[in-house]
Amino acid sequence: MKDIPMTLARLTLSFVKSASAVEQIGFCECEIAIVGRSNVGKSSLINAVAQQKNLAQTSKTPGRTRNLNVYQAPRERLLIDCPGYGFARGPMEDKDRWSLLIESYLTSRTTLKMVYLCVDAYVGPTELDIDMQAWLFQNHIPYTIVATKYDQLRPSERSAKQKKLCEILSIDLGTIFWVSTRESLGVELVVLDMQKHLGL
Repeated sequence: MKDIPMTLARLTLSFVKSASAVEQIGFCECEIAIVGRSNVGKSSLINAVAQQKNLAQTSKTPGRTRNLNVYQAPRERLLIDCPGYGFARGPMEDKDRWSLLIESYLTSRTTLKMVYLCVDAYVGPTELDIDMQAWLFQNHIPYTIVATKYDQLRPSERSAKQKKLCEILSIDLGTIFWVSTRESLGVELVVLDMQKHLGL
């Protein structure tokens, strides 16, 4: 794994536990969550904002995160990494359990301040991404789009890809974080936004 480029701002995080039920998370003053389809780069994003390359285990195998991974931030704040959705392999009952776990978590935690919905900038929003965005909106859960793997786009195609992604998700270009964890592009902006919502 390549070293994570350093930025000026970082979010201090430490891994606490992997929770198979919402009740196992415990108390916090406030929290943020990261959601996205399997293999979209959620773990890489966590490592980048914390500037710790092995804090969250990355994998080329989709579906590695199967529980709610709980990370401690300063002053009793939490970051929650939700299981990736859309993993094609594995028993159906496992996928159903992950889906119910994500729904239960996102709708029951009154301390949840912001959800970061990760979408692959190269692939573009999938049907599952669109469904998740609609579900968050319908349930009045605040969310922000993080377009990951931005470095995979050639400079000549970035403008068109950005426009297409915004059209599909019906959101303004300026409301999206365009991120490359390999090149540390946009990571600092995500850190500052996370700190704001955590009150840090």
